[in-house]
Amino acid sequence: MTSGSVFLGLWNPAPTRSTSASSGTLSERTQLDSYTRLPISEERLRDCLGEKIYTSLAAKQVLECECGAGRSTEILLARGAFVTAVDLSDAVEAARENCGNAGLPCRFAQADISQLPFLPREFDLVSV
Repeated sequence: MTSGSVFLGLWNPAPTRSTSASSGTLSERTQLDSYTRLPISEERLRDCLGEKIYTSLAAKQVLECECGAGRSTEILLARGAFVTAVDLSDAVEAARENCGNAGLPCRFAQADISQLPFLPREFDLVSV
């Protein structure tokens, strides 16, 4: 494991690369709608959640499982959700670099989603 800390019993990786706005490798950033300027991830998330849930994300607590490089994370944050983004792989570091510097309410953790320490009903929405 890389350096980091533990929060809520989950491994919380420290960024291993620069955390500037242009950080992350090109392949990590090119997945993001903010990079491509195309709403591909946004449309996919809207389709998956349905219009009613998608339009009511503001101020909701969202657990995003398998966050990868942050494709859905950035959309959830832009919609005003408070996001806890989790991934078993170190892709969570890319998500932190891609989405964690905007000053928006988001936590990142490297963890197994079958062993999360959260209480029942702690989140308004779980996205897998």
